[in-house]
Formats: sequence, C-alpha cells, structure tokens
Amino acid sequence: MDILQPWTTGYTQPKLQVTQQMPKQIGLSREEQLEAKRLAEEENFSFDGYQVVRREFISHRFDPAMTIRGNSITFNNSCISKLENTSYIQFLINPTEQKMIIRPCDEGARDAIRWCVMKADKRKSRQITCKIFAERLYEMMGWDPIYRYRLQGMKIRYND
Repeated sequence: MDILQPWTTGYTQPKLQVTQQMPKQIGLSREEQLEAKRLAEEENFSFDGYQVVRREFISHRFDPAMTIRGNSITFNNSCISKLENTSYIQFLINPTEQKMIIRPCDEGARDAIRWCVMKADKRKSRQITCKIFAERLYEMMGWDPIYRYRLQGMKIRYND
C-alpha cells in the first residue's frame, strides 16, 4: 500500500486536527480544567496518521546554505563565516554525483570568484550574478527554472 506523504512532494497544507471542546466543569479552576483536558487528550493520543516533517522544510539560520535563482547565487552569512579569511572561492561540480563544492582560493587563482564583501572587519554575503552557470546547473539537476533552490551545506576538511 502506498502512503501519500505531502511533506516530501510539495507544499500541501496539512489538515489541522480540531480537538473537541471540553465542557466547562463547574467548580474547577482554569488550571484544573486545562489539566483535565490534557489528560483526556493524552488518553486518546496515537501517532497514527502523523508524518515526520523533513528537515529541509525548516529554516536553519545558522547552517551554511546557498540560494540559487535563475540568474544568481547567494550564500548566507553562516556559510561566509565557516570559511573565515576567505574572500574568493572556486566552484567545483561533479555532474555524475550531482554535487557542488565551494573551495577557498586566492584572488589571482584561475576562475576565482569574489563571494563576499569586506567592510571594516566584517564580511558580508553578496549576490553573484551567473546567468549561464545557473541555467546549466538547473539543467544538470533537472530543476524547474521558475523556482529558486536553497541548498544546505557542510564544511569538510581535505588535506588541510
């Protein structure tokens, strides 16, 4: 039997379960009425029908991420701070595994791209305009060009 999981296929709004209102019990305080309602809810509770919401649907402000639009790429500030003292990067693509790597590099390196703005002692994310690269990336990944995509990242070490 196939199970429909709307949280994995799109942004279908969940149906909220409306619990039956408990009748006011005369002589009980508000706290006692709430406790009686909680106990009644707890007695009839079951995980049946619930689905786990995938992590991708929840905002992760402190996790490194990049957003790809039809003509640009932007990195969040968490991503910028993970590669401290890095102002230029290179993109590396593996089309077979459909993975992308961001590698720090020097300003004069071949295909170096400035990925942040330096202001005093702070670095801030900047929008990287890259229409042709974004179009090819969308094509390679099979993405719909009318949407933007946000990808979660992780920092890994390779030979220091």
